Amino acid sequence: MKNIIRLLTLVAIGFSFAACEEEIDLPLKDAEPKIVIEGNIYDTGDPWLVLVQETTPFKDQVLFNGLADAVVTITDGNNHTDTLLPASSLGIEIDGVYGLLGRSTVAGQTYTLRVFVKDQLFESTSTVFPATPIDSLYAMSNGFDDALRVTFDYRDPVGVPNYYKADVVVNGAPYSSNERSDDKFTDGIKKTVMFRDFDDLKTGDTIDVYFKSVDFNVYQYFYTLAENTSFVSAAPSNPISNISNGALGYFNASSVTKRRLIFP
Repeated sequence: MKNIIRLLTLVAIGFSFAACEEEIDLPLKDAEPKIVIEGNIYDTGDPWLVLVQETTPFKDQVLFNGLADAVVTITDGNNHTDTLLPASSLGIEIDGVYGLLGRSTVAGQTYTLRVFVKDQLFESTSTVFPATPIDSLYAMSNGFDDALRVTFDYRDPVGVPNYYKADVVVNGAPYSSNERSDDKFTDGIKKTVMFRDFDDLKTGDTIDVYFKSVDFNVYQYFYTLAENTSFVSAAPSNPISNISNGALGYFNASSVTKRRLIFP
């Protein structure tokens, strides 16, 4: 239970890093509030989690504006529907976090998420594709300096479109990563993925890599997220959501390969 509580807390709390010497008051116009939904369900035994929040005015300092009164359900390919429980039912006083224990996705099934909140219904579907195994997980130099980078190899299945998202957990804490790929030009070949954004790893750190087989709409969300947050993006915009009725965010039902590395 302690691990579940910690996991729910980590996904629901953001981190803000800011430094300024002088307050500047800009006449910014606030946009209309939007519902933001982030849902992830896996076959790993981890809790199914859906975060429901509403955007806030630009000047607000709220990191997670969770909505406590949502009704959240997930229906599988056999028309079995589960209702996710608010985090408060697990003893966590964080509004907007909804979870379910003891369920796993099944490859080949399509899952439907429904969120009813503020008198609106938001829906999304996501299809689970078979997991692709990680052949090896190791640390190696990036070739430009002596720093070691977490790296893994896998072989892409032949003859079918595949889309991937890889995440990292270090010593039990999720690290932000938008490592994603497809096999448009690399169908059936062995591929190597190197995480380039972890520079503070220490000998003995426990690193868990979650390699997710996702559907195209989920891949497209994270692809456009990366494009819109890049320093070369000329006109940032919201990433392409796979949720109906104008909501921001995504719903991802996927299978996962998990491997662990003790950093050398």
